[in-house]
Amino acid sequence: MFRDAEEKDIPFLNIGLKELDQPEINNYNPVDNYVIYTEYGRELSFANYTISDGIMDLCGIYVKTDKRKKGIGNKMMNYLIDYCHDHKISTIMIEVRPSNTIALNLYKKFGFKQIAVRRDYYQKNGDCPREDALIMHKKVNLRKGKEKHEE
Repeated sequence: MFRDAEEKDIPFLNIGLKELDQPEINNYNPVDNYVIYTEYGRELSFANYTISDGIMDLCGIYVKTDKRKKGIGNKMMNYLIDYCHDHKISTIMIEVRPSNTIALNLYKKFGFKQIAVRRDYYQKNGDCPREDALIMHKKVNLRKGKEKHEE
């Protein structure tokens, strides 16, 4: 089940934000959008994004470590694409580390194309070296109906 995040979800969001190398949050900001995927009332995944001028800037998708490789990332991408169809959003943008092959494979599977590189974008963090950011985008075809991808 998908639902919008609430104030009570901040601890769960911060776990994922830390792993995504994004700043933690102290309170819920309505400018940033967080959608949470749950099963049996337990939070398993979230995506955070912003929307401006018909473009969804996807900041990241987090899936709990013990729930990975079970199709949850696919479910989240299908949800986000459906959201774009429903809200007339024509493009999804994402930036990703080249070393994040799991994320890259997911985005490629859903038709994202690399359009640019930001050199040395990601700072060295722990064991992760300084790294470029691949800028990828996906055009959402609003005329053909909803897209579905297998899990």
